[in-house]
Amino acid sequence: MTQFVKSHGLGNDYLVLDPRALPFDLTPEAVRVICDRHFGVGSMASPIANGSGSAPRAGS
Repeated sequence: MTQFVKSHGLGNDYLVLDPRALPFDLTPEAVRVICDRHFGVGSMASPIANGSGSAPRAGS
């Protein structure tokens, strides 16, 4: 089972997940299916955890 966090705020919802833990490649099509409200989990965006324990820096 893949673990993820689904959060929401001000009418927007987001998924946060670690692509290293997925049993498939996280392609643009996979993101569309995951975020689909009828066939997936449903989300407006899907931030990806970079696994470093820190947020990516702006411009990187």
